[in-house]
Order: sequence, then C-alpha cells, then structure tokens
Amino acid sequence: LLKDAVLTPTGVFHGIISLRKESGVRALPDSYALLSYNPAEEGVKEKSLALGNKWFYDLKLTLTPDTNLWLAGYYSNMVEPSMVGAFSVVIDSNTGELLNTGLSPFERDFRLMFRQEIKNNEDDLGLFKLDKVFLKNNGSLSMISEKRYTRESTIYNPASRMYTVIQIHNHEELLISTIKPSSKITENILLPKYQSSSQEFGRYTSYV
Repeated sequence: LLKDAVLTPTGVFHGIISLRKESGVRALPDSYALLSYNPAEEGVKEKSLALGNKWFYDLKLTLTPDTNLWLAGYYSNMVEPSMVGAFSVVIDSNTGELLNTGLSPFERDFRLMFRQEIKNNEDDLGLFKLDKVFLKNNGSLSMISEKRYTRESTIYNPASRMYTVIQIHNHEELLISTIKPSSKITENILLPKYQSSSQEFGRYTSYV
C-alpha cells in the first residue's frame, strides 16, 4: 500500500509503501520500505525502513530545502499501538544514503494529558492520525494530526419498536508537533475541537 510519495525537481519518484505482517498470535504493525524510480535508469530501487526496537506509528514523506528526502512522523513502543514520540529520517535523494536519524520521546507531562478513561480502555494517543506536514522557513517541520475514532450507538424507534445501530464518527483535538531534522520536538500544540457525524445521514465533518 502506497502511504506517501514525492517527486524531486529532477523527476525522480520516491514513495513509501507499507507491508502487512501476518501473525496468528497477535496483530503486528506494518513494516515500511522506500521505493525510488528514476526514469533515466532501469528498475526500481527498494530500501527497507526501520526504527530499531520501535515501530512506525504514522509517517509522511517530504523534501528538505536541499531536495533530500525527509521521512517524519510518530513512533510507538513494541508493546502498544500508541504514539510515544516523534522520529525523523533524512535520506540523500540521489544515493539513498542515510544522512540523519533520530527519535524524540514525548515528555511525561504531555503524555499524561491523554491518559483518560474512554470506551474500550484505549489510549487517546492511539487515536490520532497524521494528516499533513509543512516545511517551515526556519528548516523545521510541522506535523498536523487529528484525533479520530468511531463508536456505535443504539437508537430505539418507539413507532416501529425496533432498534437501529448507527456509527458515530468523532473528530476531536488537533495536535501540531514541530520538529527539527534531528527529530527534536520544539513544540507540541493541542487545539481543542469536537465534531461528530453519523453514517446514517452521510455527513462527515472535519477540518481544513
């Protein structure tokens, strides 16, 4: 599955693909690889991506000001599918050489903000989805994520004496994280927001 892609000024295509792992014991996070295709050369180059003993939680691919590849996003521990920090990987877009890599964990006080009791005992930090990244003039990268999850609700219709199960799609806080190429987090901004919509009416709300 193609997760994200960029095209360099020289016309070289780079894409991140996810590879699903099957396990009969427990669900495993996807593994990832970088595919590069240069129309002036034969074949497609593939480079496996990993974060040591951490997992990719969510990621995006963009270009640095000097047109190298910048893979950035959030990572999780091996024991829980919840983001615990930010990562940064900078790769030479011509040679595929690893130029810079780093992990930056969230501060404890920041993580405690999301340790709330919600249905199914999910960790709130496991509900965020990385949507966009923006390269700033100072060379840092801002990542925008939204907290999204779906719940089921049962509604009783007294006229028909029947119950209807509908899905409620929730779109809540926005998280804006800014990182340096070293992965150091310079700021985490949480913007309060609450929106919800039901599949029954075909309306889906979010942000722009």
